[in-house]
Amino acid sequence: MSGWSYEKGMSNNAANAYQAGLMPASRVGRIPAELIREFCSPNEWHHASSYKNRIDFYRRHEVFVIFGLEGHGPGCASIGCDVMVNPDAVQALKNYKRDKKDEETTVYENVEVSWLEWSGSRNHSKYSPHTEIARTISIRGGTATITLRSGDIFKKRLSTKGFKFSTVPATRKELLADTERRKGL
Repeated sequence: MSGWSYEKGMSNNAANAYQAGLMPASRVGRIPAELIREFCSPNEWHHASSYKNRIDFYRRHEVFVIFGLEGHGPGCASIGCDVMVNPDAVQALKNYKRDKKDEETTVYENVEVSWLEWSGSRNHSKYSPHTEIARTISIRGGTATITLRSGDIFKKRLSTKGFKFSTVPATRKELLADTERRKGL
């Protein structure tokens, strides 16, 4: 049945696809969406979100078979699963996991952090700028984990609009202590 489900925020056909076990690449899980889009063909496409974007839908089992995470089961023929393991996809997933594991974490201490907190609705959004001195910032990949002096911890993507940080100049006491320590070396 065509039409739009305002309570679900997607077309009726997209809602039916979810019920039939299809989903967007971002909802499959265990495999990054960009790899799914690269190695898998979508089963269907539907309109979703309030912007009515065209979204490709995939069958989770087929994606897992292509990436070697599941084998063909007895029910494969009943759902029309005719895909095979793709060695290039398996290798790409291994490389992705290896690279993710090998990412280095950089830690900064006593850092001035600025970010925006958003409120309101999508059409009438407002932001409040915040600036604080953080105890630490750990950066791994494109994500910063911020620990404030109050003990609050939150994460921000480095590409997030309004997020920036800079090291804070040391206090006079810290500079003197550092100078004395260096003289002792």
